Amino acid sequence: MYRYWLKVYCDNVQEKIGDKEIEFERTCRKYHEILMQEDKAIMRNSTIIGMTTTCAARYHSVLQEIGPRIIIVEEAAEVLEGHVITTLSRRCEQLILIGDHKQLKPKPTVYKLAREYKLDLSLFERLANNKLDVQCLALQHRMRPQISKMLKIIYPNLKDHEVVENYDKVLGISENVYFIDHRETESPEKGSQKPL
Repeated sequence: MYRYWLKVYCDNVQEKIGDKEIEFERTCRKYHEILMQEDKAIMRNSTIIGMTTTCAARYHSVLQEIGPRIIIVEEAAEVLEGHVITTLSRRCEQLILIGDHKQLKPKPTVYKLAREYKLDLSLFERLANNKLDVQCLALQHRMRPQISKMLKIIYPNLKDHEVVENYDKVLGISENVYFIDHRETESPEKGSQKPL
C-alpha cells in the first residue's frame, strides 16, 4: 500500500513539474520576444547598428524587417559567404566589404567540405575574382619597408608612410624578416575537423 501511495504521489508531483516546465518555457519565450522587441525598437531608431555576423544571424528577422540600406562588413575576406548573404535585406542598397581578399580566408568548421566545395572563398574574394570594382589602399602605416617590399608582387602600387622608417628594432631579434619553407599542404588533425 505504501508503495502505491508513493507512486501516486510521485506521478502527481511529476505531472506538476511537467506543467511548470511547460509554463517556464512559455514564459522564457515571451521574455525573449519582449527582449527582441526592445532590441528592434532600439535598432529602428538607430543611425548605425553594429553587430557580429553571428549576432546578425540571430537577429535575421529583425534586420529583414528594419531593412538597413547600407551594410558594412569589416574583415570581409575572413567572413564566410553565407554569413554575409544572410545579413542582406531587400532594402539593402549598398554593401561595403572591407578587408584583404589576397590574404586571410574564412575558416569553415569542416575542412573537407571547405576544400571540396570552396567554402573557404569569401563573398569578397568571389566578387574581386569576378572583376567587380575593388578599391585598394595605396599607403600603408604598419609594416617595416623590409616587409612591405615583399608585397609589391601582390600590391605593386603600395607605398610606405614615413612613420614606418623610424620603427625601433625588436630587442633580441637580429633580422626583421625570417622565412620558413615547407611543402606540405594543410591536413586535418586526427579526430579534428580543422586543419593544423
